[in-house]
Amino acid sequence: MADTATRLRANALSPAALGHVGLAGAALMALSSYWVGAIPRWYRTREPYVISWMPIGSPGPRAAFYVGAGALALAWLFLGRLILDGYDDWRRVRAIGLRWMAPFLFSAPLSSRDVWAYAAQGNLLAHGWNPYTSGPSVLPGAFALEVSHRWRSATDPYGPLWLTLGHGVAAVFGNHVTLTTYALRLFTVIGMVLLAWHLPTLSRRGGARAEIGLWLTIANPLFLIHGVGGSHNDILMAGLIAWGLALATSAGPAWRTLGLGLVAIAAAAAIKSPAFIAAAFAIPAWLAYSDRSARWRSPRAIAVVTVAAVAVVVVTFGALTAISGVGAGWVKQVNSSAPVVTWMSAPTAAAILWKLTHGTVRGSTRLDSTMRGFRSAGEVIMGGLLAALWIAALRRNVWPLLAAALLGVVLLGPTVQPWYFCWPLVAAAACVLSADALLWIGGFCVALVLMIRPNGVGVQMKPSVLLFLALGIGAAWLIMRTRERAPVSP
Repeated sequence: MADTATRLRANALSPAALGHVGLAGAALMALSSYWVGAIPRWYRTREPYVISWMPIGSPGPRAAFYVGAGALALAWLFLGRLILDGYDDWRRVRAIGLRWMAPFLFSAPLSSRDVWAYAAQGNLLAHGWNPYTSGPSVLPGAFALEVSHRWRSATDPYGPLWLTLGHGVAAVFGNHVTLTTYALRLFTVIGMVLLAWHLPTLSRRGGARAEIGLWLTIANPLFLIHGVGGSHNDILMAGLIAWGLALATSAGPAWRTLGLGLVAIAAAAAIKSPAFIAAAFAIPAWLAYSDRSARWRSPRAIAVVTVAAVAVVVVTFGALTAISGVGAGWVKQVNSSAPVVTWMSAPTAAAILWKLTHGTVRGSTRLDSTMRGFRSAGEVIMGGLLAALWIAALRRNVWPLLAAALLGVVLLGPTVQPWYFCWPLVAAAACVLSADALLWIGGFCVALVLMIRPNGVGVQMKPSVLLFLALGIGAAWLIMRTRERAPVSP
């Protein structure tokens, strides 16, 4: 403890000071978001009084936003350095992360216009339309106007529980589209609270340090800016997954541990389909932590548990679908025709490289039959990878394999958005990670935050993305690289 205290005193910034710096950065981003974020379109024709003080998108608010983002990112990286140097007050780390989250509750939508689409889909249901068969454009008005043109006619890809929640919010707030978006953000807050509560438990069960798991998630600018600021339903899905896995790995009878855990994860899948992966890995997680695990190791016993688990997930998901009344139209949206083209999707990147090497330069990023073929092949590879990882998880440490499975779903999917990387980080919170791995994760997360402008315009396919990668990884290398390292596990 004396050595740890000495190392902490040697650092120029204390956890309290870093908390203040990060909070100031978050507040500056929240304030400037009303000029540079994914703001309502009517701002440009009928600006509110305070907003009219400065032109929307002007250099001043844009500079303020990126100064705030830099302050938050640097505070987070320095906090990671302190943790690597031995700081182990995970409750303080959790409090810092939740404090940094607070300003984003009041910001304009950041880095994406998805929350406006969520509101429009809920509005469709409130007016008797099925979002699985009709896009927001069938109901012209304020809700449809705020949806990105790319998705205005698109049908909904999300699960029935999310539509039910959106329906309820839209029914309460009526035609007030902006109030609807703020209410939808509260579900993201619920997801963050679930993560803050259950991730320390998962970290301890995985033999990792709880403060590292919370640093990777609750305090991570990727979760705060893209997740909470962008009001993405991925965070609610992640929180339900963490809750379900904590239940599945707790002590007690199977119905109360694995059963209730699968109900929570099935609810997560009814928000967004990648949670089905976590439901599958909840089975080997339960086997590893069950008091009776020895008697469940035979192939026959594993088959019985698997069938029972599938039944629980199917019944829960089916009940949520029946309550929503929208059917299973989301299944049609899980295909290789997603219009977003980005190199972060391995099959998409392979298709672009194939076209370039075969002389197709101008149309290399076009969604065509070649790209769909590569994406379909990626889905086949993904299926094989998931099966192999699940079988390995029956005999090995489940947490790194679950993290690898969720990362594989992200990278091998037809399209990738930066906030998708929140999925594997939830499982990584229970893994014993090396200091070098944490350095690379920290740098990449900072770069992911910068890859999308606050108004939702992405730069993933522009040369400037190389600069953002260099900035993120370079900052992490300078701040977090130390000669002396405390153990990364308790």
